[in-house]
Amino acid sequence: MSMFNSTNHVKNLPDHYKKDNESNNYRILEVEKCAVNDLKADIASVLNVLDLNEASGRTLDLYGEMMNQPRGVATDSQYIYMIKSKIMRNISSGDYGSVVRAICMTFDCDPSEVLILEKEEPCVVELVVLPLSVINKAGLTTRQTVAMIKQLLPVGITLESFLFEGTFTFSTLETEYDTSAGFCDVEDGVIGGYF
Repeated sequence: MSMFNSTNHVKNLPDHYKKDNESNNYRILEVEKCAVNDLKADIASVLNVLDLNEASGRTLDLYGEMMNQPRGVATDSQYIYMIKSKIMRNISSGDYGSVVRAICMTFDCDPSEVLILEKEEPCVVELVVLPLSVINKAGLTTRQTVAMIKQLLPVGITLESFLFEGTFTFSTLETEYDTSAGFCDVEDGVIGGYF
């Protein structure tokens, strides 16, 4: 099968058939090739819809209905995070490891980027570290993010305080320049840090 030429089907015909681009053989096989490519694209789009991260519009609304997660005025990207949070809430067993995994699966971050510490008071925890880039990528406010994290915690556990780390820093030298820190060039710009 490695000898089969899938880019130009007419070349696979025996030599006594006419194979140039103007021949009927070429035209018929080209129509078949286009139909097969369209079918492959349709199958790929159906499979992409099954992926929650790729879903949008009405398909995303159906996912929300399955999870009993109201949409409100959330955008598609925000709604995906809300649905992920609801799924992880149902899966999480409530121990530290599963809560951190649930946060990481919800916000697409690494477990090393999340730190939750237990306070001296009983049943109270503090979210010490969650990178702000995660919230920026999600398009959520800090209030929405904290509400989603509170729902991932076991019943009876209170999230008292939280700290989101940004990348904004001031330089020690006047002429130092770093594209990932300092003031942003314009609103929604690509140069500079964020609080």
